Amino acid sequence: MLKKEIEMEQSKLFKTAHKEIAPTAINDSVSITETEDQVTAHAEKLSKGSSGCNTTSTTPGRVITRIEQQMLLSDIGSEKSAETIRSDAVTAIKRFEETDWSTVNYTETGSLKKRDNIGRMIKVRGTINDLLDPQPRYLTSNGDENLFDTTQFTLLDSRGESIDSTTIVGQEFHAQLQKLRSSGRPVEVLGTVIPIQLTTPLGKVKGHVYRLLPFKVEASDDPVQIIQTGNQEMKTAEALVDKLKGKSGRIIGYIKKQLIEQIGIKGLEDARELDGCLDFVILQALSDGYQSERSLSLKLHSLVIGSPGVGKKLLSQSARMLNPVHTEGHAAKLTVAGISGTSVYKNQSWHSTPGLIPLAHRGVFIVQDFHAVPKKRDIMGVLSMVMEDGRVIDSTSARATHPALTAIHLDMNRQAQLYSRRSGGDSVTKPVNTIDLGIAMNVLTRFDFIAEIPRDVERQMEVALSMQTGLIKSCSVAEEFAKEDQARELAALIAFLRTTFAEIEIPAKVSSMIAKKQRELLDMNRERLPELEILGDFQTRLSNSIVKMVFAITRANARRTATKADVDMAFHFARIKLDFLAQMESFETPDDWDRTKVSKKIQSRRNKIVYTFSGQEVTVKQVHAVLSKGGSGLTELTIRRDLDEVGTKVRHGVFKVSDQTKSPGSVDAAAPVTM
Repeated sequence: MLKKEIEMEQSKLFKTAHKEIAPTAINDSVSITETEDQVTAHAEKLSKGSSGCNTTSTTPGRVITRIEQQMLLSDIGSEKSAETIRSDAVTAIKRFEETDWSTVNYTETGSLKKRDNIGRMIKVRGTINDLLDPQPRYLTSNGDENLFDTTQFTLLDSRGESIDSTTIVGQEFHAQLQKLRSSGRPVEVLGTVIPIQLTTPLGKVKGHVYRLLPFKVEASDDPVQIIQTGNQEMKTAEALVDKLKGKSGRIIGYIKKQLIEQIGIKGLEDARELDGCLDFVILQALSDGYQSERSLSLKLHSLVIGSPGVGKKLLSQSARMLNPVHTEGHAAKLTVAGISGTSVYKNQSWHSTPGLIPLAHRGVFIVQDFHAVPKKRDIMGVLSMVMEDGRVIDSTSARATHPALTAIHLDMNRQAQLYSRRSGGDSVTKPVNTIDLGIAMNVLTRFDFIAEIPRDVERQMEVALSMQTGLIKSCSVAEEFAKEDQARELAALIAFLRTTFAEIEIPAKVSSMIAKKQRELLDMNRERLPELEILGDFQTRLSNSIVKMVFAITRANARRTATKADVDMAFHFARIKLDFLAQMESFETPDDWDRTKVSKKIQSRRNKIVYTFSGQEVTVKQVHAVLSKGGSGLTELTIRRDLDEVGTKVRHGVFKVSDQTKSPGSVDAAAPVTM
């Protein structure tokens, strides 16, 4: 077909296409041969809600101008065989604004390039791996020739699959894409797939290729987006939360049970410290957000210390399963550039590629055996900035800043544990110091949770022996995929909670409780404050840690408003950290911060209720009168909660106590501390 005939065919097709698009989106008084300035002007009008402009509106999304449509139709080709594809492209542009995108599931990049996806509404996630500099392109119509700036980008997913976009017109969208690429953040693309021609310089068709026509491209930080959760997965997670919520700790208990089964954790009931660490790792996965008032990342950071074989690896496995995204650094190869970012010089400017920490933005960065890092001092500044500000600065020539709302999880051995020599019996644990840990004090105090898991030879032997009992068999590939599906369910549950309960508030009466409990610590150690450097540096960071933990605990209970019980649990985890730091500087911590001790008191009180009223129907007032004889100061609300645990509600204010006899002082039925 001659060039003139091709142009006439394209013009005819383009006019036909306009008739198929909603009339409100087209102003026929505007010439097809718009200049680039006119295109930009129309785009600005549309973004302000102007009607009657020469564009196709996508809500929400970018403006696809007539010029870009015309180029797209030209790239598809004017042959008769391409008529259906051209029609599909125009229809898809119209359908975009009518589509309920919440019902559209994510598509893997590797499965986009096939006929069934042509014109279908597509939701896909990845990173902008490459972005062409603005390229000049001439468009001829009705004998006039105009020059436009065009660009293309390549979308790359986490599996290494990629797809190129169609030709995009205009500087405004190019600037948006450039910003997203520079940040290194994942993006979500709403669009469709179109096959276009590949031609030789002489215009001869040499083949076809699938391209992604983008209607909308934006940063994809939402946990549900990050794991590309399907609608059915979200419905399953929502139903599970509805079933479990209501009683504090049930959701955390469910997640812990699933982790124990899937990872195969043995002997946890005899490992109190490891059990507490697992609770915190679950909370860490539920931490999220940024508080602008404090310029504070709301991610939680953990440091777990212990001899080889005490179970630290299980915590890293759990963190990988629960978080929507994770990266892991090899201790022996950790560098500042590797965790923050590296630079390349391209197109007469420096471009920064994010490192391991920003790549785990909204997830967790894990380092096992942190004691093996050769130059810990070099990376302390990076860790400090991430833990406080939620960002990193590329240390190389680009000096770019990358967002890094990333949780840090490190496990390590103390030097004394690695190299101590025992002369009979178990070695005596030496006092902790920063040299033994190799972590600067300003970084150490920024960890929200620090726990040391003691060496327990008997328990380790029992766990090892338990793994050798029963049926032992190899695992097939199919079984491995089944395990991945189970892990996927947990990740979807975490993503649902973080997305649905993204905004948490702490009421004034609850925040005043935080201040009161923190003041208890100061009052207990007031006389020695001048000599206690850790407590002096620790107060502001303690406040930040408590707030972050309260947010995560509230989210873990599927609530949007924090309670005093959430504060109690947050201080329980803070107490574990303080107990460790007290090995460096001896100071006192309030007993009521330790929920293990509090739990024993609660269980003892509930045992007394069962012992006294076994099998009886009682009122809250009756039980309150008996338990308050010694002036305990218990409230009826507390008694009501106790009766709800040890009995069955008959009617309002009346419960039937379980028919069990237990000594009032017995605490053997006390459940382990859970969320």
